[in-house]
Amino acid sequence: MNIEILKDEKKLNNISNFIKATRSIIDKEGITKVSTRKISALSGLHNSTIYSYFDNLSELVMLSCISYFNEYCKALKAFDDKQKNPEKNL
Repeated sequence: MNIEILKDEKKLNNISNFIKATRSIIDKEGITKVSTRKISALSGLHNSTIYSYFDNLSELVMLSCISYFNEYCKALKAFDDKQKNPEKNL
């Protein structure tokens, strides 16, 4: 496997871990309780590593919130598809 591909996979994995950790904090404690130290503890990565991937904490929180919106959009589409094909619900 190409070294660059491995680096990209690691980068995407780290970003994903940071977003998951941030969402976990938001879910359990609320958005105002998010901190780099808490994210670091949950993700298993050093808190300074966050800044290798994100400009600041606000950017990470924003992307985490966008992931909630993406889930909402998928659920809304699934609901809409279900409403368009009621015979599939029988």
